Amino acid sequence: MNTPARPAGPAARAGRLLAAKLWLASVICWWALGIPFSRLWWLVNPKQAHAILVCYAWQVPLVGWPGAVLLPWLLWRRVARRASEPDAARRIARYPGQVASLALAISILGAGVRAFVVHRAAALPLLEAAKMVVQGFVIGALFAAAAYLLAEGAIRKAELMRETPAMPFPARSGGVLQSVYSKVLSIAVALTLAVAAPILLYGLGQRQLMAEETLGMQLEDAVAPARSYGSLEAALAPFGPHVYGFVARRSNRFIVAGTGAGRILLSDGQSDFGAVATRSRGHFAGRDREHKVVAFNDVPSLLPDGDDAIFVAVSPMSDWREAALRSTGTAAALGGAVLIVGLVLSAMLARSIVDPLRQLHAATDRMAAGELEVGALAMAGGDEVAALARAFDAMARRVRADESDLRRAYSELAATQDRLVQTEKLAAAGRVISGVAHELNNPLAAVLNLTDELLGVETRPAAEREALEVVSVQARRARSIVRELLAFVRRREDRGAPTDVALVLERAVDGLRHEMDRTGVRVAVTIGPNLPRVYVDPVGFEQILGNLITNGAQAAGRGGAVSIVARAERNGCAVVVEDDGPGIAPDVMPHIFEPFYTTKATGQGTGLGLSVSLGIATQYHGKLEVRNRPAPERGARATLWLRAAAAETTPAAERRTVARATPADAAPTATALPALTASTVSSNGSRDATVLLVEDEPSIRFALRRYFERRGWHVDEADDGEAGLARLLGKPAQSYDVIITDLRMPGISGTEFHDRLSAERPDLFTRLVVMSGDVASPEAAALLARTDRPVIEKPFELAELEQVIRDVLG
Repeated sequence: MNTPARPAGPAARAGRLLAAKLWLASVICWWALGIPFSRLWWLVNPKQAHAILVCYAWQVPLVGWPGAVLLPWLLWRRVARRASEPDAARRIARYPGQVASLALAISILGAGVRAFVVHRAAALPLLEAAKMVVQGFVIGALFAAAAYLLAEGAIRKAELMRETPAMPFPARSGGVLQSVYSKVLSIAVALTLAVAAPILLYGLGQRQLMAEETLGMQLEDAVAPARSYGSLEAALAPFGPHVYGFVARRSNRFIVAGTGAGRILLSDGQSDFGAVATRSRGHFAGRDREHKVVAFNDVPSLLPDGDDAIFVAVSPMSDWREAALRSTGTAAALGGAVLIVGLVLSAMLARSIVDPLRQLHAATDRMAAGELEVGALAMAGGDEVAALARAFDAMARRVRADESDLRRAYSELAATQDRLVQTEKLAAAGRVISGVAHELNNPLAAVLNLTDELLGVETRPAAEREALEVVSVQARRARSIVRELLAFVRRREDRGAPTDVALVLERAVDGLRHEMDRTGVRVAVTIGPNLPRVYVDPVGFEQILGNLITNGAQAAGRGGAVSIVARAERNGCAVVVEDDGPGIAPDVMPHIFEPFYTTKATGQGTGLGLSVSLGIATQYHGKLEVRNRPAPERGARATLWLRAAAAETTPAAERRTVARATPADAAPTATALPALTASTVSSNGSRDATVLLVEDEPSIRFALRRYFERRGWHVDEADDGEAGLARLLGKPAQSYDVIITDLRMPGISGTEFHDRLSAERPDLFTRLVVMSGDVASPEAAALLARTDRPVIEKPFELAELEQVIRDVLG
């Protein structure tokens, strides 16, 4: 069976020190204070006083110290051993009260035993025995207060509460004083009793002595003229029914007449009559079993045999008790009033300390429960409690401020976390989309190139042309979706340049003309005077315009109208696109710029158009606003504002060409393809024009090969960069008129192909055209930043390819 271990370390030392302090406190209270106090208010004879000292000598070691020192020490060991148990906090909190109870109980028990022993052994009067019990209670209360404080100090010094499990317990538990109010009140009452009770008892004792002295003098005067027992009785009759007298012989102290006749004086019940035998006249107060006043007078040679006669008068307290009480009533009333005032002041003192602490405790509990709006305590005064209240008010204000800051910081942290999660998701989506875009753009490029080429045949039947147009429109739609996804997940590089607003607007509208004609939407364009050139990425600008015009046309519906106005405004240019559709619903308006939010049917939109457009506009310090037109007009209004380009601005991208398709789902337009026939390129007709296609995607090589071969070009192909370099290095400069390479290829990439051709065959490098499925990728962006060769983004229009080849051929 496991037994609790002995307390060690600070707890054991604190227990031993507590026992020593309790022993010292008992010595001070029971001996240093108890014995002098007993001499002040106890009215006893020498025999009784000696018996009291003897009782003190054996009672304190045998009864007092085991109960007030040994028991608290053993109880301390038990509490310390169980400091880690779940209910240890309750036991530790009860310990000071238990020690105080033991001190008080042992003091009262010791006083009661002492009074009984002295009463039986030394004929102590009952009144003095009662005083002894009262003294035991007063001294015990003082000792109990000291023991309580010593026990609390030992608990703090041993740090027992730090070792106990946290456990709430009520303020009062099992009758043990726990509250500060009870503690302060008990200590104050103990101190009041310790001061008031001795004063009161001392005053009553002095009044009793005065009453005894007065009565003794009166009895002495009454006894003096007596010469016979009869005259003695007559003289004592006025003093009370219990007053008695007798006549004793001087020589042998034999009572010859009166009460006790036939007995020897100083026998049973008269042991305190020694003064009668040694003095001739006087009075004294007797303390043997009861309080009495004795007067005597010696008459020489009065007895028949010539012996002296001693006339004695005895007045027991039963005859003069009421008179004594009346004479001490004032003193008793004054002492009682002082005691009551002391108790009231003690209660007021305790209340003045505890009430503010209770307010602090209640306010602290409310704050701990989460109620931070706690009113200010603002206690008056300059003591520690008032200072504590002011400190609490300052702490409450600080806690409220910190809590507000913490909530705000938590909200910001949560928002930041959400943004980080979203950013990580977008980064992951960007990596996936980038790879998917490259894989989609290659087949889309082949589809677009082949449909454009087939649509370029004028003799093709109408039914086939219609089918090809559907294929072309859907391929361009897929291309638009891919580019919007790429624009959303990629960080756009700054490719701003002074841009002609009217030119880009015209190109955007022309690209959408076929779709507008198909749906019957009327488009009206108004170009204001003095339009400044704006600083923006021309391709991004065209993408914004395409998105706004397409959204307006879809909102207007078949037969609707879209109005486009471009005007100079606020150091820049504003382009306003309005439609006459139903407008934007109030519940939709707050979400129109959110990514992937769309009200279109599934498969008709990605919800990225306005989000991407806003990002492009913001990148170039512009603004994009979308609102409903004011009543009574119908529809929505989108306003794009871009800042004017500075006169000295030189576009960073002028050294290269980045060709982009029309950003919307535009239908193919007729191109002047015959201008790029082999005979046009080789004007002397000495050889056919030759192009080298470096592309790992067979479908794109097939589409481009058909395009060039139908125009009389000679086409060479290489399925990767290594094969392309093998064809180029060492060949004459006139071997290829145009070299077209993809950027992302296995083995030697397009970037390495570009760099080696630039270094080893600069004569052929000037004829290079670069294709990329994602010009916003890090690889493409790095190349765009340093090359002067044209880069065309897949999937591209054949008309765009034609324009790039024209630029290369000069």
